Amino acid sequence: MRTTHLAIAALLSVAGCSRDGDEGWRVYAAEYGHSEHFPRKALVHGESDGTQPLSWLVFVIRGHDRVILVDTGFDDPDLARRKGVGDFRTAPEALAELDVAPEQVGDVVLTHLHWDHAGNLSPWAQATFWLQADELEWAEGRVSVEQPRRGGLYLEDIRAVSGLVGAGRVQLVDGRAEVAPGIVLHRGGAHTTAIQWVEVRTGRTPGTIVLASDNAYLYENLEEHVPIGASRDARANLAELDRMLELASRTDLVVPGHDPQILERHRRRGDRVVEIR
Repeated sequence: MRTTHLAIAALLSVAGCSRDGDEGWRVYAAEYGHSEHFPRKALVHGESDGTQPLSWLVFVIRGHDRVILVDTGFDDPDLARRKGVGDFRTAPEALAELDVAPEQVGDVVLTHLHWDHAGNLSPWAQATFWLQADELEWAEGRVSVEQPRRGGLYLEDIRAVSGLVGAGRVQLVDGRAEVAPGIVLHRGGAHTTAIQWVEVRTGRTPGTIVLASDNAYLYENLEEHVPIGASRDARANLAELDRMLELASRTDLVVPGHDPQILERHRRRGDRVVEIR
């Protein structure tokens, strides 16, 4: 009997489906697109030319019989082609590698309202959305029918979020907030007015993980202590990186928003999915 139980546990571990409720939170990164040549000047402060590969990612937090999605990507293949995003798939298609269906997602954290983070809201019909109130107010004031796309904000996305607010499905927060025990939102800044990042106290090894979103595009921003290029305030950006590094159990557990190395540094759980360990 003991041999049978051990075999079942091993199979569950390989599948990435171990008993999350017993072991605390697990965090996954799922790639939904890839670019070979993205301008480095947007990624690293002080760069003026050159390109590098970039991953387009969403993140999943599982445990305690809950599934929390961090950002939603976008769902338009034509937009992917225009933006140079190859190997494109939607977030629901990416989550299928974890055997997660959209209706299983109970909460969605929108770190900020740029097109690649908040552009595919309709599949998550059972979810409550979490967003900084100042982010929505800022975004609503920057786009209009006359100027529907501005600085990474798309009017159709902002209207979709506003519609969810009207339906009572958005928790608009002011600064620090707790989505669930151990899942803490922190207001960032400097990339958009009120970008937020996610602290995950896993309750298990490896400890505390931080999902930086676009406060850090690359491990380079964190390890070399260099602000992102697309920052409105380099000093404020660095202060956020310091806060994240202080909270995380290890430096490499601060996970940037777009680094292809994420898929190499962490434990593979699918073709384009890793568990942050």
